[in-house]
Amino acid sequence: MIQLGSIDLNISEHCNLSCTHCSHASPTLPRWLMSGIEVERDLMALKPFVRAESVLILGGEPLLHFGIVEIMRLVAKIRIDKQHVVITNGTLLPKMRHDFWRALEFLQISVYDGLDPEIVTMAKAKSKEYGFGFANTVFTDFYEQL
Repeated sequence: MIQLGSIDLNISEHCNLSCTHCSHASPTLPRWLMSGIEVERDLMALKPFVRAESVLILGGEPLLHFGIVEIMRLVAKIRIDKQHVVITNGTLLPKMRHDFWRALEFLQISVYDGLDPEIVTMAKAKSKEYGFGFANTVFTDFYEQL
């Protein structure tokens, strides 16, 4: 069995921001979302051979994916990891419904300049209310693309 620290599950090639330092070329490239069928296919292909500490559900911006809750549930059902982690820029968190918060196992917010600090405060409170792990990373320095 191959043991990994994490596996990236890039479910969205689009973002609601257009940071100059980002390699996703959003919004220049067309939107692309990974389907639940593709998630299941890929994780089931790995399951006989791989275990990871976490599956990182990310993008682009994963909260743009209309099926984010179903994907979190699918990752938890297939369970090649100890927990899944949703990595988001946080801007869409105030729009997330009850089922999103219930399905979370760990939330990681990438805090960029301009994010309302109340969103981080709200996410911390939701973490306590719903029992998922929480962390945030503040980004102040960026590299320039060539």
